Amino acid sequence: MSIRKITEGAIVLAIYTIMLLILLYVPIIGTIMLLVLPVPFIYYTAKNNWKDGFVFFVASLAITFIVGSVLSLPMTISLGLTGLVFGWCIHTKRDRFTSFIAGTITFLIILIIQYVISIAIFNINYLDEFTLTINETIKHATSMMEVLGQDLPADFEKQIGATIDLFIVLLPSMFVLSSALIVLFLQIISYPIIKRLGIQIPASKPFRELSLPRSIIWYFLIVLILSLIIPAQEGTFLYNAITNLVYIMQMLFVFQGITFIFYFAYQKNVHKAVPVIVTIFALLNPLLVQIVRILGIIDVGFGLRNRLTSKKNK
Repeated sequence: MSIRKITEGAIVLAIYTIMLLILLYVPIIGTIMLLVLPVPFIYYTAKNNWKDGFVFFVASLAITFIVGSVLSLPMTISLGLTGLVFGWCIHTKRDRFTSFIAGTITFLIILIIQYVISIAIFNINYLDEFTLTINETIKHATSMMEVLGQDLPADFEKQIGATIDLFIVLLPSMFVLSSALIVLFLQIISYPIIKRLGIQIPASKPFRELSLPRSIIWYFLIVLILSLIIPAQEGTFLYNAITNLVYIMQMLFVFQGITFIFYFAYQKNVHKAVPVIVTIFALLNPLLVQIVRILGIIDVGFGLRNRLTSKKNK
């Protein structure tokens, strides 16, 4: 490693240390700082290469341990490695969507490893803690309603129990979805900062042009058919696998439906704010989410946007 890289790395590491101190000891600003913590990793890796970026990452772990504590290390590992992957993608001229997928996979793997370690080594099961908290909250709410003389539905506790059981089954999907959302926010916030720092970010397709491969419709049909013809009891691996696959594919079709809304608005010269507002309202309404999902399935299966483009060109 050259003197220039070492000097630059020391400066960026000092900036990271300041950011970490703010994150750990300044409550309100620290929350905002959490979203930009990957920036030093992205910057240094994008400007050099993944090997130098990894050395920087190891140095950041030492700084985190000294400035913070062992409890701060999981945060640095997840955000630091995600930033390193972003930086490597920029360095190798990968587009934003590829960076997003790579970052999501990285963050997801780290999240799963940390979850397993928390159970195996520290005997802390966050899912059990969450379930216990929910049950205690429900019991407290039920007792309060009884004191106030309000009658609850006879199957209220049964419905809540079924919801909790479904959440436990869908935990793998929740991991995937949460990883994707976190990485998306990190990318949206970090990339403009990196660009202002003089790093050239490869151009990528507009959001409206993102589309799932048509083959996914066949995978979806296969999973649905398997769920109908293969008997799977609740709690079995097969039941959990099929349920999670169906849920993830449904989320992908929602994504497809949202990109189609943006594509349709662009083709019709609608103001950019309109598809954003429509998407927000759709995601807040379960019925509209179903409609967006169906729209996504139709778009993938029948090529709606291709038909829309061909009509416009006539």
